[in-house]
Amino acid sequence: MSARRLWLVARHELAFNARRPMFYICLTVAGLIIWGLSSGNVSIIIASGDATVGGKKAFITSEFAAAQILAVTVATLMSFFVAAAAGMSVIRDGELRVGELLHATPLTPAEYVAGKFAATIATILGLLAAVIALMLLFFHAIPNAEMADTRGPLVLTNYLRPAAVIALPMLVFVSGTAFALGAWTRRAILVFVLPIVLVLAGFFFLWSWTPSWLDLRINRLLMMIDPSGVRWLGETYLKVDRGADYYNTQRIGFDVPFLLSRLALVVVGVGSVVVAGARFAATLRQSGKVKAGKGAELDTAAAKAPDKAPAATLTLGELAMHSSAAGFWHTMWQVARSEMRELKSQPGLYLFVPIIVFQIIVNSLSALGAFDTPLLLTSGTLAVNQMQFMTTLLSLLLVFYAVESLERERSTGFSAISNALPIRTSALITGKAIALCAIGVIVGAACLLACLIALLVQRRVGFEAFPFVLIWGGLVAPTFLAWAAFVFAAYSVTRNRFSAYGISLAAFGYTAYLALTDKLNWLGNWPLWNSVRWSERPVAPVVASEMPNTTGTCCLAWCASGGWTITTSRGSGPAIYVTSRPGS
Repeated sequence: MSARRLWLVARHELAFNARRPMFYICLTVAGLIIWGLSSGNVSIIIASGDATVGGKKAFITSEFAAAQILAVTVATLMSFFVAAAAGMSVIRDGELRVGELLHATPLTPAEYVAGKFAATIATILGLLAAVIALMLLFFHAIPNAEMADTRGPLVLTNYLRPAAVIALPMLVFVSGTAFALGAWTRRAILVFVLPIVLVLAGFFFLWSWTPSWLDLRINRLLMMIDPSGVRWLGETYLKVDRGADYYNTQRIGFDVPFLLSRLALVVVGVGSVVVAGARFAATLRQSGKVKAGKGAELDTAAAKAPDKAPAATLTLGELAMHSSAAGFWHTMWQVARSEMRELKSQPGLYLFVPIIVFQIIVNSLSALGAFDTPLLLTSGTLAVNQMQFMTTLLSLLLVFYAVESLERERSTGFSAISNALPIRTSALITGKAIALCAIGVIVGAACLLACLIALLVQRRVGFEAFPFVLIWGGLVAPTFLAWAAFVFAAYSVTRNRFSAYGISLAAFGYTAYLALTDKLNWLGNWPLWNSVRWSERPVAPVVASEMPNTTGTCCLAWCASGGWTITTSRGSGPAIYVTSRPGS
């Protein structure tokens, strides 16, 4: 292996990464999140007593706070950008048709793969260093009177230890597996399977599912499986309040099993690159070969075929050829049909559908109510409870499927022909959007199957189709179409795959940040997270009247059939309370 050739590949890849707008978008979103955390309200990070009445507050600059910020930021935001950079590295060279030139030189496959991945690791280190620099800037350098009680002394190890033990192993794991998937399969959509699965498993299972009856050994196993480290940090140190003094002054004690799990992540990430490199070297110069047996069969079949008049001997009249500009509806249908045929060859759906079914069944059967009791599942509660999972999954899937759909003509070399055809751009985009709806239908069918299985397993309540049609058809479908239009607009404006990725993921990440900090209002809650409630009790018709209050108008209703008296409260915000019922 030549160190000079390896360095040339790595240097070129680093120079390209430095010009990528998606990394600067990632840093911008991370900076906004860190700036928001510097407001002084640290209850979203470490809950330590009630600081609203003068109690001592936990420092946002402590090692525990820095560890949680880095773990959540890496898992929910940076992993997507890192996966895009690593997984698309080899795929991009194939789309630009430079692979044949590179591999006609003395450059070996091992040097090529090692140089590419070395540049990815260097990019990851630079991105992580930039995030730490932003934390130091907002938490220590910039004056902020609101941080008077939450700003501790500057201790650099408070940031370096969590970055090295918690953040870096996950980034190496994600980048290594994404690089391997890209080099092995040469399919862009598979690159993003891992970060999507990690985010969904974290949000809907690993980080929040901690019933009191859970066996400690299983809980420990889940802590080791979680690559982000969020569950281990919460279960070990944050679940039980240890007091602000402890979090402000003590170090995180990383136990041996947790350190071994972090080492395993690094080994899996690097090992994936080694295996993919061997596969890449074995298949590099075999793509154009034709098996002799197959060729002989074709020759035999051609020899036995009856003589037919070649098309070159026919006149134009005999060929019955004609040409005309295709209309809007014809073009839209042809594009949609072509894109839907392409979906059959997308292995991403074959991976996501089993994951969706498994995730919903586990979430539904493990859902807990008061006192850690299992919840009674009904069609309505399942439709509402799984709506958040569906909108999150579809939003992430649409980012990559929509962009790759728009990028397909350029990556296959067909754009020069398609752009010269007399077809409307609106028909082309509409046809692609219709094909994307097939993804929503497939995901919806998988979710419906999982809900049916959950109801059959519990065997308490029968299946009803109406709640799913009402909730998923009336609420999830418009969200799906609106988000698809936003991703299309991002690509149309930037005309760049990675810029569209960055804008879309930044919008999604900022929405998630607002939701986690309880700052998401009705206008910005386009994914409809925690916005719908379902009740199996019948609702009586009401007669409404308007009353003025300090914020505008509120509704004072009286249930005519039930006789319940409903009043309003004008405290911190409008609220409605059931106060009395005649004869009760």
